[in-house]
Amino acid sequence: MRRVALVAIMAACSSDAARTLPPQGQILLYFDTDAPLPDGAPGAPSPLFDRLRVTLVPPLGAPPCEQCTQDFEPTTPLFASRTASVGLAPPPGQAGWLAHVQMFPLQFAVVTGLDTDDPADETTIDVLVALPPIDPTGVVELTVMLSTETVGQPAGTAAVPVQPSPGPPASSRVGSWAPTIRVGCSGSPLDGEVCVPGGAYWMGATGVANPADSEIANLFPRLVTLSPFYLQATEVTVAQYRRFGSVGQTWTGNSLGTSTYDWCTFTAEPGPFEDHPVNCLEWQEARSYCQSRGGDLPTEAQWEYAASGLSGTTFVWGTDLPGCGDAVFGQGGDVLPFFPYSCPSASPGQAPVPLGDAGRGLDALSLDGGTIYDLAGNLFEWTLDTFESPVGPCWVSSRVYSDPACGAPGFTGDHALRGGSWELLASYLRATSRLQTAPVSIDPGVGVRCARPGR
Repeated sequence: MRRVALVAIMAACSSDAARTLPPQGQILLYFDTDAPLPDGAPGAPSPLFDRLRVTLVPPLGAPPCEQCTQDFEPTTPLFASRTASVGLAPPPGQAGWLAHVQMFPLQFAVVTGLDTDDPADETTIDVLVALPPIDPTGVVELTVMLSTETVGQPAGTAAVPVQPSPGPPASSRVGSWAPTIRVGCSGSPLDGEVCVPGGAYWMGATGVANPADSEIANLFPRLVTLSPFYLQATEVTVAQYRRFGSVGQTWTGNSLGTSTYDWCTFTAEPGPFEDHPVNCLEWQEARSYCQSRGGDLPTEAQWEYAASGLSGTTFVWGTDLPGCGDAVFGQGGDVLPFFPYSCPSASPGQAPVPLGDAGRGLDALSLDGGTIYDLAGNLFEWTLDTFESPVGPCWVSSRVYSDPACGAPGFTGDHALRGGSWELLASYLRATSRLQTAPVSIDPGVGVRCARPGR
């Protein structure tokens, strides 16, 4: 078989471009996308993809094409300049050649060798493109569109491939996908609320098992879009909960730690825990409180969006594990010997909610409308969702999820907790970590924070 050449030209393509290719007929395949990519302007949406792979595929029945795969790092300037392209040189006159184009986030790729990363299907824009037979000389220019809406849904087959558009792109749509553009809330926030702008992010993690606890089942990565919403700046305090006429599990009146209820904070009359988060609430009690103030519990997707800094990072502050001064966690060994213990404290247990600008460490998200605290540690927080495994019906499809929420009315099974608590280790503080528990569970490590639609 004639030698096949695949030549990358991820640079300005001009009349000189063809002279950089082998001396035979060429296909100059351009790419465009509406996704946000790295190196965008300040304030631009967070990039969703950072790797572009092109593979030249021979006709059915032909020998495989060796060294015919090339990876690139797609960037906003490259696409905006309409020079994102690759030169392809299949044998002249031969029909049936294809270009397999994949754009994906490298963080979710599966490492299969020292230099090989296989993109995960559910996080990849995947297009199989038809290539026309070419003359021995000259250059044919074509364009393939990589649409964000098609992530997780391969387009084209060997029998019916996608037909590219003729010529180079007239203009680029890079970064124009509407769901990624952060949209603020309309109306005014209630006291203590902060607007979380709508947008898109990768929800979930690379694995389903958290080594810290077998009960945690991280979701597989999914592209999620969210409408703007309001989120309370702090976990609901005892004083706030009582003010709405709500009644919780009452503190025993001692701090010996011999009873679970010694660590509950609610008191029927003003007491020592007024500015501490209320805990020991059942799911329905927590939800009823949020509904009484015109909102609801946040969904898992809303909670993770905020806790990952609106960009899918491991923690709200980035990727590094926290130290003991960065959040309230790891104090369980001060109370019960079988609890994880890594951050000794003179006064173990949850901390009061931060007041004003007095943040506790790294566990806060600063937005234009204010700061949201304790998005890692202090207390786990109830979410609206019923708990489903990564392969449950709510999360199993490969598609773009819009404002997802799991569960049916009247569901009485387990619900999802997010955020980690003062009792447990730092691994539980990851934005993707989730814990399941019965809705009637009363736990001193669980509290509540309310959400409300922003539109």
